[in-house]
Amino acid sequence: MQIRLVQRKTGDVPFGMIYGGIALTALILVRTYPLLGHLPPCMFKSLLGIPCPTCGSGRALEAFAHANFGKAAVMNPLFFLLMLVAAAAFFLSASGVVLKIPQPVVQFSARGGNLLRLIVIFVFLINWAFLIIAHR
Repeated sequence: MQIRLVQRKTGDVPFGMIYGGIALTALILVRTYPLLGHLPPCMFKSLLGIPCPTCGSGRALEAFAHANFGKAAVMNPLFFLLMLVAAAAFFLSASGVVLKIPQPVVQFSARGGNLLRLIVIFVFLINWAFLIIAHR
C-alpha cells in the first residue's frame, strides 16, 4: 500500500466529496423528513426469517441523523462505520478543495488490493452474523 499527497487538478471532483456529499444529503433529508414508518418491511427477512446484511440501516441512518450514535452503531455497525468514513471523507476532500492543499491518495498493489477485498468480505460477514445474532 502506498499513500502519497497529490494536488488535484482544477475541475476534479474528489471521490470523498461525491460519496460523502450523498451521505450528508441523506442525513439532512432523514433529519428533516423522518424515515421510520415509511419503509417497507425487509423482504429477505420476511421470506427467510433472518435479517439481510443491510437490515437496520434505515434505523441506523435515522439515529445517526439525530446524533444518537450509540443506537446507530447497534442497529447496523458496518453502516454506522461507513457513514463516519463518508462524513470524514467529505470534510477532508472539501477542505482540500477550498484550501487548495494536497490530498492523500492511496494506491494498492495487486496483492494488497486482494487482501483488502478479503478483509472487506470478512467484515461484511461478521456484521451480518452480528445482525443475525442480535435479531435485527
